[in-house]
Order: sequence, then structure tokens, then C-alpha cells
Amino acid sequence: MRRFIGFVVVTITVALATAHAVRSQETPSTPDPAATMEAFMKYASPGPEHEALAPLVGEFDVTLKVFMGGPGSPAMESAGTASARWVLGKRFVQQEASTTLMGMPWNSLSMTGYDRGKQQYVTSSANTMDTQMTTMYGTRHRDSGDLVFYGTLDEPAIGVFGRTIRNVIRFGDDGKYVVEVYDLHVGEEYKVVEMHYTPKTKDGDAEDE
Repeated sequence: MRRFIGFVVVTITVALATAHAVRSQETPSTPDPAATMEAFMKYASPGPEHEALAPLVGEFDVTLKVFMGGPGSPAMESAGTASARWVLGKRFVQQEASTTLMGMPWNSLSMTGYDRGKQQYVTSSANTMDTQMTTMYGTRHRDSGDLVFYGTLDEPAIGVFGRTIRNVIRFGDDGKYVVEVYDLHVGEEYKVVEMHYTPKTKDGDAEDE
């Protein structure tokens, strides 16, 4: 029995060594430089998906509505402005917004684009009433053209971390659009914020490289 076990161990060891030797002798394939460059340019260049972001570009009057008591409750409203332009070769839309929230100044900075590698829209934002940066990924609705993003945010003041939220950008007529924020921690349709954008001027081709 011991002799048989020893034979099996030796056989397995030889088989593994042989397989390793064969793999070591294999010549790794070399990527085709032209194909690699073509793929690189594809993922590095703006695509047709970026064109869906053009309505976000321009100067806007903003009406902020916050539903502190949840959907259907009286909205806390404030007025402000937003300025958005193409940056980085029309790969992203950078927006700066300014309004008030609970009587205090509220300024935000965001960048929105399309990740051709992940095949998802992406938006990152920060504001003066927080020290965190929120990044969300999403898709464009096939029928409505709305952009729908999902992500998480923290509310350390009340001990909540990783609250799941959904942001929906709904495009309307005459260059108007609305951003809706839903608190999925409470419910699928629990809307807590609306931001209404009305264009002052429209210049979808404005760009800052």
C-alpha cells in the first residue's frame, strides 16, 4: 500500500512538473499594435452617448425643491443659477451651481460623462454643505431618454452610511430639464429633491478644453 501511494505521489509530481515545463516553453502571444491602438482610441474618444449630455450645457436659472417630510409634503423652495460647459474635449460636462438650502448658501460642482469602458454614464459631485464626493453610475432610458443614476451617500450626522439613492434627469421642452433624487433607503419612489433647470441662453457647443 505504501509503495502504491508513493507511486501515485511521484506520478502526480512528474505530471505537474511536465505541465509547468510545457507552459514555460510556450511563447506568449504579442498583441497587435494596430489593433491595440484602435481599441485605445475607441475607449478614449467621445462617442454618440456623449451627445445625450448636450442639453446639460448652458446657463440656467434653477429652482430647488426639497421635500423634508417626504413625497407630497410642502416643498422648501429656493432659487439659484447653474453654469455648465463641456470640458476635456467634450468628454465631460462640468457644472457649477449656486443656490440656498435651509437659509444657507449652497454651492456645488459636478462632472458628468459616459464611461465607454464600463458602458455606463457617470456623475461625480461635491458641495459646500458636505465633505464627501458622491459618484453614481447609470444608463439612458431607451424610450424616454431620461438618464437614471444609482449610488450611495453618507449622512454621518444621523448615523447613516451607504444610503442608496437614485438620481433621474428628465429632459423637457425648450431646453428645460429636471433632476429628481429618490431615497431608496425609505422607498423606491420616495422623492426628496427636485431641481428645475430653465435655460437663460443655450450654447451647446461651448467648450473649455
